[in-house]
Amino acid sequence: KVIYNDTLYGHYSEIDSGDHIWRYDAFNNIQEAVDNTALQGQVYVAAGKYDLVEPVIIDKPLTLTGDITTPSNVEVNAPILGNDRDCFQIRSNNVTLQGFLIHDAADNSDRNDGNAGIDIGQGRTPTAQPGLENISILKNKINNNAYGIYIYGAKNITIANNEILNSLTANI
Repeated sequence: KVIYNDTLYGHYSEIDSGDHIWRYDAFNNIQEAVDNTALQGQVYVAAGKYDLVEPVIIDKPLTLTGDITTPSNVEVNAPILGNDRDCFQIRSNNVTLQGFLIHDAADNSDRNDGNAGIDIGQGRTPTAQPGLENISILKNKINNNAYGIYIYGAKNITIANNEILNSLTANI
């Protein structure tokens, strides 16, 4: 699996990585690609299964894209250890997250564990970022989490064309 960002090229190819420079605009995990993408940039995640060790933290304006036609082709599994088991944590304005299968951010024995497939604003912790705005969550499959999408104090949120199922506490 290779994740590309648009630092230089503005495109990606799931087959040919010859045009990309490893650790400059091609990475082997989602967080590295996010960290190395310019403000307002794009991150393209190739098809595959991504078992997270920790949540992906999106702390700058960008677009993170999996497969918007078939989200199940880009599967993101929540971390299996620790208390912080969200899949994605959005901590910036002007973020779009689209085209992913996001699941298993939950301790099935505790309906109130607070973990979410997508956490916007992190309202449950000392690092809360209330007041985020212009967040778009589009064309994802979000399944089997404690919360499908957890929103804290955010505005101008677009949640469209998502399938959110089997959340233990609440879908949104």
